[in-house]
This record gives sequence, structure tokens and C-alpha cells, in this order.
Amino acid sequence: MADRRVLTEHAEKGCQQRGIGRDVIELIMAHGTVVDHRGARTHFMDKKARERTPRELGPAEYSRFSDRLDTYIVAGDHDDRHCRKAQQQDEGVEAPQDT
Repeated sequence: MADRRVLTEHAEKGCQQRGIGRDVIELIMAHGTVVDHRGARTHFMDKKARERTPRELGPAEYSRFSDRLDTYIVAGDHDDRHCRKAQQQDEGVEAPQDT
């Protein structure tokens, strides 16, 4: 996966603390579901994305990431390459939905 996203210093530190690699961020932003939420886009792997992605990547490639997909990314509206926040979801809690 191409590493084209620019993380803010805050996001970089948060990802490092949580063990969220750029490969996971790239996968979620490329294959995850996107919703507009409070002026930004939230990218996450919902049930449909988790079913679709193994077919798109192949089962072996998907299995490299499957244990790290409880993560969501909040990207600013100005530029899709700026990831402001990436954090793991609490177990059993879905990423924020647009209301």
C-alpha cells in the first residue's frame, strides 16, 4: 500500500502509543466505510467492509490486518491526506455514525 497520508504530530504520537501502523491506516482509508461526522470524515471497518475487503485483497493479505481493524480514523475536511486521529474502538462499540 502506498504511504501517502500525512499525519499530524499528535496523530503520529497517538498511533505510536496504540500500536496502529500506517499499513492499518492505509487499509482502513482505502477499504473502510466513510461517514461525515461533525465536520470531518470518519473511516472505519464496519461489517460490510470486513466482508468485502478479504475478497478485494485476498484472504492471506487480509489476515495480516484482521486483528487490528477495531480502529477508526478521523480525517479533516481540507485534505484527505491529513489524518488527525486514529484510535482503537472500545470492544463492542461502533465508530461514530452521522446523525
